[in-house]
Amino acid sequence: MRIPAAGRFGLFCLFLCFQPAVAGAYWEWTPQTRRWINPKYEVKETAEAQYEWAETFVSARDYATAIQKLRKLIEIYPASDWAPRAQYRIGEIYERDGGLDKAFEAYQKVVDNYPGSDRTTAAISRQFAIGRIMTRQRPGRLTFWKRDPSELLGSAVAAAPYAAEAEQALFELGDYLFRRRRFQESVAHFDRLLGEYPESVLAPAAEFRAALATYRQAEKQKNNDGLLLDAYGRFTACLDKYPDLRERPEAERYHRDIQSRLAEKILEAGRYYERNGNRKAAAIYYRRVGAEYPGTPAAVQASEWLKKMEG
Repeated sequence: MRIPAAGRFGLFCLFLCFQPAVAGAYWEWTPQTRRWINPKYEVKETAEAQYEWAETFVSARDYATAIQKLRKLIEIYPASDWAPRAQYRIGEIYERDGGLDKAFEAYQKVVDNYPGSDRTTAAISRQFAIGRIMTRQRPGRLTFWKRDPSELLGSAVAAAPYAAEAEQALFELGDYLFRRRRFQESVAHFDRLLGEYPESVLAPAAEFRAALATYRQAEKQKNNDGLLLDAYGRFTACLDKYPDLRERPEAERYHRDIQSRLAEKILEAGRYYERNGNRKAAAIYYRRVGAEYPGTPAAVQASEWLKKMEG
C-alpha cells in the first residue's frame, strides 16, 4: 500500500517525537541549508567566531565542550592566527580544571607546532610554572603510575635552556631530586646550574646543596673514599667562595665531620703499618694526617704517636 506524501510526513513527525530527548534538544532544521544540523558540533564561519563560541562554554564551565570547539578550530583553520591561541587556551582550560599533566602537553603543542607564535613564550612559562607546582607537591598514595614531575621541568629546560625560568627550574629540579634521595641526579642539575649561570643569585645555595648531596651519596657508599673526598672539596670551595653563605654553620659542620673522617682513615693506615712493624711507612702516614688535616683529633693522636716512635 502506497502511503500518501502527507501521511509520510506525519509518520516522520511521529518518529521524531519518539526519539530520545537528547536528539530532540540538539538537532535543528535550517531553511538556509535545507538540512538538519546539530549546533553542538557545527563549525562557525570564521576562526574568531569559533574561538568566541568556545569561550561561551568556558563561561558555562562546560570545559569538555570548550576544548572540543577549540580543537575543531585548529582542525578546520590550521593556518589561522587563532590556531595557536586556541591551543594555548586548551592548556589554560586544563589548568583551570586541575589537569596539570594535560595542560603541560597542550602547551607543548604550542611550542612544537607554533614556534613563531606570540603564545610560544607564554606557553613555555606556563610549563615551567606547572613543573614547579608538581615538584613542590607532596607525593601521595598511588603516585607510582603518574609522570615524574622532574620529567616535566627537565623537558621544559631542554626546550628552552636559556629562558628566564630555566635557572630557577634547574635549582628546583636539583632540590626535588635531593628530597627524593636521588643524589647523583641532584648533583648533576646543581652542577649544570653552576656551569651555565655562575653569577646566579642561586649559585651559593646550589653549590652547598651539591656538596651536601655528594656527602649523602658517600654515606650510602661507605667504602667510596672518592665520594667523600669530592664532598670535602665541594664544601671547602663553598666556604672559600661564599663567606656570607646562609648555610655556613651547617657547611662548616659537615666540613669538619668529613675532615675528621678522612684524617681517621689515614691514621688507620699508619696504625696498620705500625702493627706490622713497618715504622717508616707508619711515620709517613702519621705526618700526612698532620699536614693534610691539622687540628683534627686524628692529627693530635698521630703527633703523639710520632713522638713516641721517634723518641
